[in-house]
Amino acid sequence: MPIGQPPVTPEVAMGRAIAAVRIIRGMSRTQLAAKGECSYPYICGIENGNISSSVRKLDKIAGALNTTLGQLTKFAEEIELGIPPI
Repeated sequence: MPIGQPPVTPEVAMGRAIAAVRIIRGMSRTQLAAKGECSYPYICGIENGNISSSVRKLDKIAGALNTTLGQLTKFAEEIELGIPPI
């Protein structure tokens, strides 16, 4: 984690990871919600770190992003630790 910045919670890190992958894939939140079988406000809540989602729901979201929950979790852990993307 960068010096002088507050720690990133796991929920915030997962939300940032989901948002980053969604943007890289060129998807809107509305598209991700539809493909991930959840609501737009739910996606917003996850991406903003306000919702702690179940593993089952995160797995559906990962699938909608054409990735695995394992890869998404690894990316979130790197964000939480402040490891810059390569």
